[in-house]
Amino acid sequence: MKSVIKRGKNIDTLIITELELKDMIKNYPSEDQITPLEVLKAKINSKLDNDFKIRNTIVEENMDVYDEVSSGFDAQMYFTLLSGEMRDKGIYIIDQPEDHISQRAIKEKVLDQFRRMGQQRQVIMVTHNPQFIVNLDVDNVIYLSKNNGKFTIQSGA
Repeated sequence: MKSVIKRGKNIDTLIITELELKDMIKNYPSEDQITPLEVLKAKINSKLDNDFKIRNTIVEENMDVYDEVSSGFDAQMYFTLLSGEMRDKGIYIIDQPEDHISQRAIKEKVLDQFRRMGQQRQVIMVTHNPQFIVNLDVDNVIYLSKNNGKFTIQSGA
């Protein structure tokens, strides 16, 4: 929002007037036919599009630069970065790390990354993939199931 709204300005959506909004927006266009709300929406959308635009990504050693990579490969690269983080201790909470990653990639790469992560910090994971449970040295598994409309919780090592 810093590049959209002038410094020191806050929008109170309950009481702001159109004129006040117009005054708060950075580099307001000179066009009179566009409303301040439309300008704000366009600027925020432009900022979001720019922030989430796929950029050239340098991938692993001996591989080329790609203009666009799959979300599964992005996740693998993210887990590679997390597994190499050695400075800080703490907890990682990860929801469904298997999403968009092939079973082969999980077996050949991702499991090792999670092993390294677990050496430095606690990892709490929600998964539907048994590979993580069977192949990692887990201390505790909490299993949730639903039968006849009732939830059951079981736990163990």
